[in-house]
Amino acid sequence: MRFYLILFFCICCLAPVIAQYCPPLSGKLGETKRFNITAGYGITQLYGDVHENNAVGSSGTITVDYQIKKGLLIGIESQFGSLITEITNSSNAMQSHNDYLAGGFRVLMHPFSFFSKKSYLRSFKDVILESLYVGVGSLYIINHYDYIYHNPADYSTYGMVEDYDNSGLPIFKDRTRTLILPSMNLGAVLPLNNQLTSNGPALSLVINSQFNMGQNDVLDGYTPYSINGNPSKSANDFYNFYSLGLRYSF
Repeated sequence: MRFYLILFFCICCLAPVIAQYCPPLSGKLGETKRFNITAGYGITQLYGDVHENNAVGSSGTITVDYQIKKGLLIGIESQFGSLITEITNSSNAMQSHNDYLAGGFRVLMHPFSFFSKKSYLRSFKDVILESLYVGVGSLYIINHYDYIYHNPADYSTYGMVEDYDNSGLPIFKDRTRTLILPSMNLGAVLPLNNQLTSNGPALSLVINSQFNMGQNDVLDGYTPYSINGNPSKSANDFYNFYSLGLRYSF
């Protein structure tokens, strides 16, 4: 909810600014900004074995994209932040704090820009439409659990078992790895400076929603075991990442 309030505020503030001019998103007429560097920050929401999780984490991101054709970009992405699970309105003791680091690649497409034959944007509506993008990619995450609740007597609170101590009690892993496939993006790149009157770099506000599907069940640190001591079959974990960023294009 907080992210959408910030998003609404930014759009309201930017609308009268953008409405005064309609620059091409890739630079002056006939000019192409090939390289795009974006730094952003936002909130994460993790979905896993802790049902009705109402905690949010936070994460920063840095991306580098190369425009291979108008409206089509390829790039690399990094993330560094936290994924948190916690139920504050119940007696469920299960909670975890995952400090994660991720890297990967992505492909972005601005569909209205890619298929448009206009040499420049003539209206505020054009700016908004051509700013919209969709994307798909993959991330590889290194998870480090700063805190996680385990009860050796309760198999539902188990995580990945690394070894057993002299008493036969499990020693749980505090580091795991997860492949994210796919990582899907939906967002907008809103220009902040007028590229019709400037030969310099372009600055843009980037609003992004990302949906990340894990290929295992360890993102939240929980992997339930059956009563015979073997991992139970359960759904893979996933998380959403909502961010605001600043893009520098040159």
